[in-house]
Amino acid sequence: MEKQISVLFILVVFIFTTFGCNKTVIKDDTQTIADKKDGQKINCSKDTVYLVDKTSIENTTIYSCINELGRIEGKLVAFYTDTQKIKALAEFRKNLKVGKWVKWSKTGEIISIENFNDRGQPHGYAIAWINIGADKHCVILELSKGVPVNLAYEYKNERILKILKVKSPGRNGVEIQAPNMTEYEIDFLNELYKEIISKETEDLPIP
Repeated sequence: MEKQISVLFILVVFIFTTFGCNKTVIKDDTQTIADKKDGQKINCSKDTVYLVDKTSIENTTIYSCINELGRIEGKLVAFYTDTQKIKALAEFRKNLKVGKWVKWSKTGEIISIENFNDRGQPHGYAIAWINIGADKHCVILELSKGVPVNLAYEYKNERILKILKVKSPGRNGVEIQAPNMTEYEIDFLNELYKEIISKETEDLPIP
């Protein structure tokens, strides 16, 4: 039996609020040069300056490349300052989000993955992991140029829980719960989870 979209699907947000806005960064050259002693974590193009920022976000050290406008250009990597474990990977190009954006918890678990095209639009899979009590939920949404594509999936402890059939942009879809699926559909969707997660995480650093 199909029913309306769940609160969980509504609440899941695939946006890095911490690094989502490429604000102007003001640092003097002396500080930038001194911070290079920490060991350069990323390579910067010749028209940008390597920067280490330890003050903008609590318990976070951000390594990035800054252009002449004071904005991040290229890769960004952030670490938890106290543990030196990776916290986030991101990339900006011409002030747009591009490529794969990933965020990790302090314990080293992936919290979310987003993919962006060259126009800064969410494109490809957006994935978020959410702990609900003792269970770990995962929501997977596929997007094309910022628009959801057909289906979204919610898993509980790596087993399909429900799917959301997206009717059209701007309109609510309907849910289909796992008990209302065939055994073949359940097996297929569980294998699909493994394939998507394996592909999206294969080149990521290990915390």
